[in-house]
Amino acid sequence: MNNPKPKLIRIPWKFALDHSERDLDTPEVVRSTKSHWFIRADDPALPELLNDAEFYADPYGPDAEWLGGLKASARATIRAIRDVIGWDDASDTVKRLRKPAKA
Repeated sequence: MNNPKPKLIRIPWKFALDHSERDLDTPEVVRSTKSHWFIRADDPALPELLNDAEFYADPYGPDAEWLGGLKASARATIRAIRDVIGWDDASDTVKRLRKPAKA
């Protein structure tokens, strides 16, 4: 029986690297480019990365002044992950980050 390959999610490395450097569970990097990491959609550490990104992207989360682009990278990380795993269980604040459907 053939096991299908797990879906890969392309995320910006900036937020994911910061997440990893804070010694939080981080998905394994399957492949990387100059600006992105590719992680598996079924990685057990994915929910923690998503939760952390949603905290950073929240308007009441960490102060943007000292983050140096981490908020933008967190928002892009959320969109990349949620576009693969779905938006149904996301809060209304997070759902606002969804890209509008193309006509």
